[in-house]
Amino acid sequence: MSLFTINRRAALLAFAAAVALPMFAPGAANAQEWPEVIRIGAVPSASGKAFATGLTGVAHVKEFVEAEFKDTPVKVEWVYLTGAGPAINEAFANKQVEFGQYGILPSLLGHSRGLPTKAVLAYGGVSTFAVVPKDSPVQSLKDLKGKRIGTMLTTMMHWALLEALAQEGIAPDEVTIVGLQGLDLLPAVTSGQVDAVFSASELLTLEEQGLAKVVFSSRNGNPLTAGQGNYVADKDFIEQYPEATQRVVNGLLKAGYWLAQPENREENFEIWAKSGVSPSILAAELDGVDLKSLINPRLDEFYRGRVAAAVDFAQQEKLLRGDVNPEDFYDDRFYQKAIVELGYENFWPDRTADGRVK
Repeated sequence: MSLFTINRRAALLAFAAAVALPMFAPGAANAQEWPEVIRIGAVPSASGKAFATGLTGVAHVKEFVEAEFKDTPVKVEWVYLTGAGPAINEAFANKQVEFGQYGILPSLLGHSRGLPTKAVLAYGGVSTFAVVPKDSPVQSLKDLKGKRIGTMLTTMMHWALLEALAQEGIAPDEVTIVGLQGLDLLPAVTSGQVDAVFSASELLTLEEQGLAKVVFSSRNGNPLTAGQGNYVADKDFIEQYPEATQRVVNGLLKAGYWLAQPENREENFEIWAKSGVSPSILAAELDGVDLKSLINPRLDEFYRGRVAAAVDFAQQEKLLRGDVNPEDFYDDRFYQKAIVELGYENFWPDRTADGRVK
């Protein structure tokens, strides 16, 4: 396994390099009725399974998006890309996907460097965790000052880690961040190559196996420390196929509505277990958690606040190319139309900028 250790400046350069994509000038396209295929890029689980939890996993297995096109020749493909956010940016740059599900920060950085992309839907919070070897003296994030922490760079997990450290008063240059691919996270911490790793629920398998212990969970803290992401669409595709774009958003929202129903809770866990995390771990992780609130697709004040915060962070660290207006990044027309047509106007809670339900 190849590891590379980076200091704060190198980490910031990595953010920029990962999205140093060619500049694109979206061209006007004549609207056509249907595309041949719609490819939805997504981030696979850290266990190596070509699958995702949350809204994407349910939409994929239950074929909610495919159902929207049953009266058309359109084929829907789910494309899981190793490399997380930067890999999806590259796929957009090479016109290999029409939609992408990934973190706000990497999608925003790609947008700032010329990718013709627009966020059309949020997918709610992703719980984040820090785990350490089972015999480690570390008991909390505070104890990681001066330690090596592994995570996936230029992703929402990287940004969530920085947010979590800031909550504990730890500056980025007071830890050593080790850049890892998803598959390398688990063996890196169990072998002692890093002192801790920071990612999503896949890490909980180590605790279940008695190999590691959890020292941080975003469930027990500020919602800003959870991973926040969105579904992004190619602007050229939106302009050429507005009806197809609407149907994709409709399908994703129907998936979100289905997974939020209490009677579907256990089936959600069975579906998400395809990512490599057992249903028992998922049930324990989400015990007492309202899935409707957790997986909230609203482009509301909280979502927009996270976009603005990502812009501020990236500008401060000189990661953006030129000025970026946060409101230019998202397009809520399809979401707004869908919730009216589907009767979901008041289904998901509206949130304030700090994540509290209004």
